[in-house]
Order: sequence, then structure tokens, then C-alpha cells
Amino acid sequence: MVGMRRVVVAVILLLAIIAVAATAVRRWYTAAFPELPPGVYAGVLSFSGSRRPIPWLVVRRSGDRSLAVAVGLVTVSAQRLAPVDPVSGSRQPLIIDGAQARLRLTGQMKSDGRYVGDLSNP
Repeated sequence: MVGMRRVVVAVILLLAIIAVAATAVRRWYTAAFPELPPGVYAGVLSFSGSRRPIPWLVVRRSGDRSLAVAVGLVTVSAQRLAPVDPVSGSRQPLIIDGAQARLRLTGQMKSDGRYVGDLSNP
């Protein structure tokens, strides 16, 4: 009887781990960079383990789907990027390529008008 309980608990634990992993994977693949109205946006990127935040600037012109992006890192040049899939038109993460890093940014607008999100270097 005790052995059967251990098996049931192990199965439940395994199913819980699978559910959490599936949720994390789904969030990773469905997260996108937010739709920005035309304007100039300035902020900071914070890396875990970094001593200081990195400034960055995003410009979106009226009528343009792409963004001009500049990151305050010597190894990342300014770029024009479109966080929209050209075929389906769906939102996707903003990927910034640099000499020593490839930054993946996703996020959303908060109710107070601020934009926050996640930054990774896949």
C-alpha cells in the first residue's frame, strides 16, 4: 500500500513538472515585443550579473512598421528591425544581433503607460 502511494505521488509530481515546463515553453514561444505607437522611447536594459544597466533607444516613425534601435553597447550597432512576421503579420520578439550577443526582447505595456519585459541572450 505504501509503495502504491509513492508511485501515485511520483506520477502526480511528474505531471506537475510537465505542466510547468509546458507553460514556460509556451510563454517563451508566444511572447512578443509590444506594438509601439509612433514616438521616441528611451530606457535601460538590465542583465543579470551586470554591474550597471545598459541604455537603449527605440524610434518608431508614423506609418513605419519597423523600429530604429540603438543599444549602449560597443558590440551592438544601431539597427532597423521589425518585430512582425512578414508572412503572417503576427507579433514576434525583437531580436537585436551584436558581435558578441544576440538579444531577445519581449514585453507588454503596463496600465500606467510604462513598457516592461524580458531580456535574454539565447
